[in-house]
Amino acid sequence: MKKILNNERGNIAIFVLGLLIINMVLFVFVLNLGSVFATKEKSASIAQQASMVATSVFTKR
Repeated sequence: MKKILNNERGNIAIFVLGLLIINMVLFVFVLNLGSVFATKEKSASIAQQASMVATSVFTKR
């Protein structure tokens, strides 16, 4: 029984698997954060274009 408990083979595989899971979660978080910033920039651009159109409508009258 003591031989089985002292056998440490395979421990690095568990450690690497844990690090891989953490890296995947962080990668998904970074991708979602990038998507949020892209959407924010797109909506800001659309709002700016809408204000330019509205201004041009008022200045033509």
